Amino acid sequence: MTLAERQFESTHDHCTHEDVEASVGFVERMYHESGATPETQKENLIHSAVVREYAIAIAKAEGLDPHFMGVAGQGHDSKKLDKALPGQINTWEHHHLSGAAMGKFFKEERKKNEELSKRMDRVIRCHSHIPFIRTKFINDFYDTERVSKEQRNDPAVTEPLAEKLQQFLDRRLPEPKTPEELALRDADMLAMIDVEAGLRKLVKIRQNPDSFFYNQDEGKLGNAIASAMMSARQAHDILHFPSSKKNGARLYQRLVEFQTAFAQTQGLTLESFLQFCKDWVAKENEETFV
Repeated sequence: MTLAERQFESTHDHCTHEDVEASVGFVERMYHESGATPETQKENLIHSAVVREYAIAIAKAEGLDPHFMGVAGQGHDSKKLDKALPGQINTWEHHHLSGAAMGKFFKEERKKNEELSKRMDRVIRCHSHIPFIRTKFINDFYDTERVSKEQRNDPAVTEPLAEKLQQFLDRRLPEPKTPEELALRDADMLAMIDVEAGLRKLVKIRQNPDSFFYNQDEGKLGNAIASAMMSARQAHDILHFPSSKKNGARLYQRLVEFQTAFAQTQGLTLESFLQFCKDWVAKENEETFV
């Protein structure tokens, strides 16, 4: 057995800083293989890095393994990009694909044991259980069951289907329950409340004419911002850990201040919004280091 093989063998049941570093390269490789544009890859690599740092911070505050959570944060969206899909984003199924990819990465490339690999897979599969995605899956279920939109508010129709709906959601959109699963979702939600990694990214996605959300917003920048702010509020409201809630309150306050300031500019184009984001973040960074 070589030295490298012995080192892998000694860490097969736990995570290291080297695993976190390796996960960065793995996600970069997955994004490159997706065929998405370099710009889309860059945007999502920024998001992954932010989620990774939030996941590590939550782990340290809440007594979890920061290396395990760092890998989960980095790889949670590893299979989200796909050039063949609208907007090059797999919004609805990426949690399953990413979980499987990171579990395989752990087992085959990082030589982790079965238990640790399966845990990584499960943690990532649970991170997408958030309001707007859950609503989409519930509507998909009722569409399959031929339940009309009007009937979906009628307990006489929905209650007999409740168990079947829960089984559908457990299969398609598993809910986070363990501390690690909840911590990863918290990290992703904190990124959603972040001006640069959240609001800016969401608005840019929603303003892409090829995306699922463009027609939903009637192509209007104001609607895209309002939708992104609603997602941020929902993200804030489902945070689980005390450290996440404290950080989330601070981030959401900044987000509201940003929205108010941008509204005063009367900017009407995506370009003006993106430039304002860039200037706002640069100003905040300057103030942080003064």
